[in-house]
Parts: sequence; structure tokens; C-alpha cells
Amino acid sequence: QDSTLQPAIFDLKRLGPHFAVTGPPLSGKTTTLYSWIFALAKCYAPDQIMLIVIDLQGRFINYGGKESLRNLPHVAASVVDPSELPALAQKLEAECLALENENNTREIYIVIDNFDELSEETVNTRDGEVRNAGQLLARIARRYGARGVHFIAAGTFSSTSDLGRIIMASNYGIGLRTSS
Repeated sequence: QDSTLQPAIFDLKRLGPHFAVTGPPLSGKTTTLYSWIFALAKCYAPDQIMLIVIDLQGRFINYGGKESLRNLPHVAASVVDPSELPALAQKLEAECLALENENNTREIYIVIDNFDELSEETVNTRDGEVRNAGQLLARIARRYGARGVHFIAAGTFSSTSDLGRIIMASNYGIGLRTSS
């Protein structure tokens, strides 16, 4: 909710294209991501938006016991292991090429919980494929942000990955229990 207790509206096309949710542990970052995902799923049909969820801890995707974000028809892919990143990045790049079609109105949302862990895995890994996947995700964020690809990430953004810099460069986000 915004300051008038009305539903908050985030205009990623005009103010984004990417969005950062930052704050200390237990400040509500993951809850904010859930709210965003469920609001998108309620307001848009699966042919209008595509959701890709990255959660290397696995707790965000699999919530509430038997519930999983994978059950939403909008979720085209989910990643819980760094070894899955190369295939995801290639699939995402192929989807982004479809965005260049003038008639395309579909938007892609890549939702990342625990961004700092993803950033560490892609920057500090010895696995060249995972490192390249991190660089490809950054290139996608830079190249396709204006065409309807939105990275929504939650974390402290203390790392210096290219993707983190691109998300933060949008200068659009929300700080929960933080003074910065």
C-alpha cells in the first residue's frame, strides 16, 4: 500500500525498467516479491506476462508446505540451483528475441529472491558456464529492459555484479527498514 493506504502501483515501463527491493533480513523483501507475483498473476493472463523465478535457496519458490510458485501458469521457468542458470539464460535470450516483434505485447518478469547469493554464485564461481550465464543475464537486462524485460530483485545489493549494477542503475525500488 502507498502512503494513502491505496494499492501501490509501480510503473516499470515509465520509471524502471528494473526494480530493487532492499533491506535487512526479516524486513519483508520476500513478502514484497510474493505480493508482486500474485498481483501480476491475478491481473494478467499467462499470454500477457511470463514469470521466471530465481531462488537459489529454494524457500521462496516452494512455500507453504505443498505450495509452489511453479504451479502458477505464468511461471515459465524456475531456478533453485546455479547449474540451471546457463539453460535458463539461453531460454530467456530466445524469448527476448521474440520481443523485437512489433506485435508482441508480452512482458517478461525475472523475479530474484536473495539476489546477493545469485550474484556471488555468478561472479565467484569456477564454473565458466555459470559465470557466462550471469553475464548473459546482465546483457539481457541492459539490452531488453526497454522492450519489456523486467528484473525484480530482493537483496542487500552489497555485491558488485554487472546485473546488480544494472538493476540499481534504474534507481527504482523500495527500501524496507533501511535508511539508504
